[in-house]
Amino acid sequence: MSALWKAFGLGGGKELNYDIADPIPIADEYRYRINWNLNRGFSKTDRSEVCIFSFEIKPNSSADVVELCRNCVKKMRTLMLPNVLKYIDGMETPQGIYIVTEPVVPLRTYLDGMDDEDRATLREFTSWGLYSVIKGLEHLHSGNFVHGNFGMHSIYVNKCGDWKLFGLDWCAQLNTQPDINGELKVNHFKQYHHLIPNELKPPELIKANWALIEGSPVYATDAWALGLLFFEIFNRQITSTTTPMDLKNPGNMPRPLFGAFMGLISHMAKMRTCPARLIQDVGGNDYFCGNEYIQTQLQLENMALMLKDPLEMEQFLRKLERVLGTFPKANCKYKILPKISEATQFGSGGTAALTTILKLAELLTEQEFDTLVIPGLLALYNSRDPNVRVQLLQTVPLYVHHFKEPTISSVWNLVAQGFGSNYSEIRELTVKSLVHFIPHLPERIVSGDVMKYLWQMQTDKEGGIRTNAVICLGKIAPVLNHAIRDKMLIPSFSRSLKDPFHHSRIACCQSFAATAEYYSDQTLASLVLPAICPLTADPVKDVRVAAFRCVGLVLARLQRMSDGTLDPNPVVESKGGVSQSSDSASYLSWAVSSLKTKLYGETDAPTGGPAGHARGGPAHSTPTGAS
Repeated sequence: MSALWKAFGLGGGKELNYDIADPIPIADEYRYRINWNLNRGFSKTDRSEVCIFSFEIKPNSSADVVELCRNCVKKMRTLMLPNVLKYIDGMETPQGIYIVTEPVVPLRTYLDGMDDEDRATLREFTSWGLYSVIKGLEHLHSGNFVHGNFGMHSIYVNKCGDWKLFGLDWCAQLNTQPDINGELKVNHFKQYHHLIPNELKPPELIKANWALIEGSPVYATDAWALGLLFFEIFNRQITSTTTPMDLKNPGNMPRPLFGAFMGLISHMAKMRTCPARLIQDVGGNDYFCGNEYIQTQLQLENMALMLKDPLEMEQFLRKLERVLGTFPKANCKYKILPKISEATQFGSGGTAALTTILKLAELLTEQEFDTLVIPGLLALYNSRDPNVRVQLLQTVPLYVHHFKEPTISSVWNLVAQGFGSNYSEIRELTVKSLVHFIPHLPERIVSGDVMKYLWQMQTDKEGGIRTNAVICLGKIAPVLNHAIRDKMLIPSFSRSLKDPFHHSRIACCQSFAATAEYYSDQTLASLVLPAICPLTADPVKDVRVAAFRCVGLVLARLQRMSDGTLDPNPVVESKGGVSQSSDSASYLSWAVSSLKTKLYGETDAPTGGPAGHARGGPAHSTPTGAS
């Protein structure tokens, strides 16, 4: 036996490369059904989380149970089937047997830990879980293997909410095969079946009728166990006191499953329903067929095929967006979101992917956002589809606060490309996005790139974009440091006072009024007033109204400085946000209101009024190609 274990790489002094941590509770009522203890664990190499199943070998340990555990390790390592718990590592020492797997918790423990929100999606969780383990049994049966100890106790749930098969202690091929010497081997399942609790055995196994067992379909034993699982999930635990009459009471079992349940627990082994038939696309059970959640999970597993068909991918994402609210939260966070994020990195999904990603991002912690969302956002920013860029810029407030260095600098380099876009809508939205980016950008970018681009956008051929550049500068003034404000505000505003587009001149008057708290008395008297006063005679009445309001505010401020109630040389430090509070609050509110209501499109702006920002220059182009 020692040579066998060395052949499988599970013995011979090998050291487990994982630290064993806290135990994971296994429900007391199921403890007697399994041979393993379960602990969380961490890789000694990269500290990634795992689970470690262990069986402690003691002097009085049953040799039969030791062999069962060895069989489990062997089958986990060699079969590696879909829907079976993912095997990572395993070994045997004189002290015990260990299996390292993906992180999971027992199904019963998972169900007991559900909150009200999770229970609202219990049907979806259960239907996909049952589908998955039935699929796992199908894979085993296709190789003529019987699981042998299938049930609630042998199912574990990963962080995605997917159910995985474990407990392959009794797993074996039912047909008897000769060994290398031509002698018949004793079937492993037959040899150790007496260790399975009687209440989980079908009638023929209780009677040890091996002629019937070996003459029945390979799935017959597991089909009985699947029926008992249905009963335990929807009703109560099977015990030694459970009677045949108890099993005939459907209780809380969904109606579509009850007929299948009765077929699974038929006392005639050869007549039992094949588990695989329940999940067939044609002729399958209604509980599984047409189930939208199951269909979504299957499509996610075949995402690679959809990546080749952009139309199919977009249709899938649009449908997904509508139904996400009915899906289990864990599956949305840890399965759907990573799959969609991965798809964007291959250039698929477009605007539909962004909508889905941002909707799911609401469920995440900061650390999860960094891991699950940011790679997808970076991929979308690299997309050459202008429609994707438009939607990214329109939704900046939903995600920009998650960005930290160095991610924010990487994103900014991609965002800044929009200032030179051929599409006026992208240029305009890029200007507007600065209001949200500035508080998070490092000082070197704000004082360098941002100011350069705002200066550049004041000469854009679109009058509306020039206007928005002025408003944006006034909006971000609170978060600029003192030196940048002194350098940028008055030259930029004064420059746009000469803009032929009269809405830009109105915006300058508003911005001067909103930023008056940052200027000294000398600056107000010698630079601001001389620049604004000519506009009191502007040909456009709305400009004159805005100019007189600004002049009035500046004169009032100068009066207070002269009276000593205001500091004539204010040094207002930068603030953490774009909001302000000052004597010019009403002007600021008015300017901000203009920004909020008209910044995203001026084609329908009123022709008069200080808040209007009608578009000047050529009309918007509809984005249809690369920017």
